[in-house]
Order: sequence, then structure tokens, then C-alpha cells
Amino acid sequence: MDITYASQHQPKYPLAAIRAHHEGTVLVMAQIGVDGRVTQTKIAGSSGFPELDESAAATVSGWKFSPAYREGAPVASWARVPVNFSLPKVAAKP
Repeated sequence: MDITYASQHQPKYPLAAIRAHHEGTVLVMAQIGVDGRVTQTKIAGSSGFPELDESAAATVSGWKFSPAYREGAPVASWARVPVNFSLPKVAAKP
């Protein structure tokens, strides 16, 4: 399914993950209801860091999508949603 976001916000980067320099991508499976709201999430691919996985799932739960349609009517569906966590890179001093 092609993902069309009706609204989304950036995930909260957990402070412990920032301090530990944890980065990664979390693959969240989101069940999208006929109204476009997320009704359930599952982690399909972990970042390797539980705090990032939890933040990604919580964030996607609050997003709204355009629902899928079948025969002209909205239907519930699942979508794979990648959520990336990356820290700003510090430029090396010459």
C-alpha cells in the first residue's frame, strides 16, 4: 500500500538515546482504520534500541493516514512505516 499521510509529527528522540548516541530505523507496521486513524502498531523491524522502538510506535500511533479504498469504499489496512532516528553530524575541525 502506498502511504499517504494526512498528518504526522516527528518522533520524540529519547534523551537516553541521544546521550548514548543511539541511531537507527524502526519499521513500524500500522493498522489504519477506515477513518485514517492508527488502530494498532507492531514493530516489524527493530532499531536495536528499545527506547527508539517505543518512541517510533508511540509516534506512529498518533499519525493520521488517508485510508485505503476498495471498490470506492474506505477499508482498514496495514502499512509499513519506517521511522528514522539520526543525530546531527558534527563537522570535523580542520
